[in-house]
Amino acid sequence: MHTNATRGGDLSDLAMRGVDIFLDGYARVDQRTGVVLAVHAACAEAGAWIGAALELNDIPLAAFGFAHRDDARFEEDLTRSLARLRAASSVERTTVIVCELSTVSFSRVLRRAIAADRERVSVHRLVNCTSDLFELGFQVSALDQRRINAEALHKLGGASRLRITSKGGTDLEITLDPLRYRWMSNHGTPGPGEILVLPAGEVNTFPATIRGRLVADGAFNYNFPTEIDARLAESPVVIEIEDGKMASYHCDDPRVLALLAEVFADVASRNVGELGFGTNVGITRFIPMNSHLNERHPGVHIGFGEHGQPGRVAFQALRHLDLVFDDARVLIDGHGVFDRGSLVPTDAPHPSDTHGEDTEGVHGKG
Repeated sequence: MHTNATRGGDLSDLAMRGVDIFLDGYARVDQRTGVVLAVHAACAEAGAWIGAALELNDIPLAAFGFAHRDDARFEEDLTRSLARLRAASSVERTTVIVCELSTVSFSRVLRRAIAADRERVSVHRLVNCTSDLFELGFQVSALDQRRINAEALHKLGGASRLRITSKGGTDLEITLDPLRYRWMSNHGTPGPGEILVLPAGEVNTFPATIRGRLVADGAFNYNFPTEIDARLAESPVVIEIEDGKMASYHCDDPRVLALLAEVFADVASRNVGELGFGTNVGITRFIPMNSHLNERHPGVHIGFGEHGQPGRVAFQALRHLDLVFDDARVLIDGHGVFDRGSLVPTDAPHPSDTHGEDTEGVHGKG
């Protein structure tokens, strides 16, 4: 894929490269692929970059914009676009690319579209679809991201005890039960009938036990819209965790403190629901937007609330807040070490018994 025609505005060379990598390695489009490009009005510029790259490479394209949450209207536009592409004799399969800024909409409509032809229709969601998404989130190919996740799971997947520390003051003791709580791997290559929220780059599980101090000095990612600056370096969040639950919390930023109060007002959201490891080495900085980019940043995050382990964990929560800390060091079973330097591609096969976190309709957490 070549994006020379998309240069303009604030699109950097890195972002142009990211558009190429997304279309080639994640969406896997070619001249036999018809692309439906559905773009929210807030992402019009990013949608134009994608559309220009597709047109430059002679990819069959049907595009439409939206600025609403009306399922019926969206389904009408989607159905019309799919029919138009399928009428072309050169189109063997279709890919739907949905660009949104801060929401994940029309899930039922998109699942119906896939269900009608699971083998020939795929859906890729681009949330927080700005130049940052392409400049940071798509600098690693889908193949290499899968290989990096495989290495992370090779080191962490069979562990039973972890101690996690950071320069910011985090000191957590964790036990794992991989026979009971499954590992998830977001590596960007969904199977038939699955919808993946991108960018990719994470492995996570549910901690059987967790206690200690969490100092989140990286960023947060919240599953509800917020305009608060998500970066935490200047005002870290400090949480004491006892018996797998939030025991106390503090932050000097009053806006973040209010967000924490909102989350922890729900008793179920006081539970730790996730131990996560960001694995996308293309993400080299945290961004102000409430974004998956911050969660996929290389390092460790603790998620409070919903857990993505249906049938395995007793509680359910509406909210999910990931708190990311930078420069973490993980001691594995008292001897092995996992840190940022461990995020390298491996030749070992990716474990087949993991699940694709954020895959809608399967077990995603929003």
